[in-house]
Amino acid sequence: MTTLSELTQSAGLLPVTQAVIVPNYIFPVLRLTSSGAAKIQREPMTCSSTSPAALTVLYFSLPGCENCRPGLLSMQALAQASVESQQPVCLRIVVSDWPTRDEIVQELREVGWQGHLGVIWDKNGAISERLAVLGQPALYLLDRNGQVFAYQNGPVEFAAPGFKVYWATLLNLIKNEASRHESRTFSEILTAQESVLKSSSTVMFLNNGVLSFVWLVAGIGLCYSLTRFFLRHRKNFTRSEK
Repeated sequence: MTTLSELTQSAGLLPVTQAVIVPNYIFPVLRLTSSGAAKIQREPMTCSSTSPAALTVLYFSLPGCENCRPGLLSMQALAQASVESQQPVCLRIVVSDWPTRDEIVQELREVGWQGHLGVIWDKNGAISERLAVLGQPALYLLDRNGQVFAYQNGPVEFAAPGFKVYWATLLNLIKNEASRHESRTFSEILTAQESVLKSSSTVMFLNNGVLSFVWLVAGIGLCYSLTRFFLRHRKNFTRSEK
């Protein structure tokens, strides 16, 4: 069984082994209109304050970051795939520790930004500090509770087959969750899968010859005990027969 944790690693991301939760902060969010004009409004990090998205993707970028630009365009493709699948996914570009918005708007125009994705202007670096982001680009995936379940500090190969399979799996999990009205988050699924792996590894360990060896030792011990018992009481058996 290929677990979500294994798919995470095949996508070039790292699974999170401890609880890291980001509050649903309210930030100024920048958008470009169809005419290229910039507008700004305050929005929650997970796209909704009352009903957070099942999956929130935070992509950290900075104006002038050449390594970040491929990811900016890839995020637009992910947004389009999410819209087509009609799944509740919140995709955000995060610009942290940046004092003015003009450079951010200019960056979006230069990379040919055409999507409707919101760019969180985290000018005080609240999110990056919370997540201990080491640099740009960086990618963090959060469940509906704001808990991080996968991340990467550095470029991510969004077009790689491993990431495409991983993204399709996440969208399918959201779809199945909605159809079954389940409440498990991605973090809980990861935890459950790790528990199953640990328990099954014990069973596999026993099945790989160890269980047979235990039964063999027990059988030999039983035979030895019965033999000693017979030899010890042989005279009594012989006399009783006479």
